[in-house]
Amino acid sequence: MEALNVGAVLFMFFFAYVSFIHGKELLQTGVGRVVLLLVSVLYLSRAAEEFFLFTFTPMIFGACVFVGAVYVALFVIALMPESTPATAIVRTAAPTGSGTPKVCSAA
Repeated sequence: MEALNVGAVLFMFFFAYVSFIHGKELLQTGVGRVVLLLVSVLYLSRAAEEFFLFTFTPMIFGACVFVGAVYVALFVIALMPESTPATAIVRTAAPTGSGTPKVCSAA
């Protein structure tokens, strides 16, 4: 069981790393969209498991629902066409790798 817990923690670190460091690739590539979908399903299924497999803890349930909802929202944004203002804001806010942040307007 401990090995499974270590594996789960490593996956969470991977998801956090990819989300914060490679956010642009998550939104623009097919593999990135699959990762967004996988992460959202992982957290939302963990929230559902809170009712059936564990003693219900509101803090864990709320955290899993919140993180799952964020990844669902990012997945929906990734599926939007390039011309949508919400997509333009999120995609230009992602790190560009040049060290200088991009400024964009939603107009």
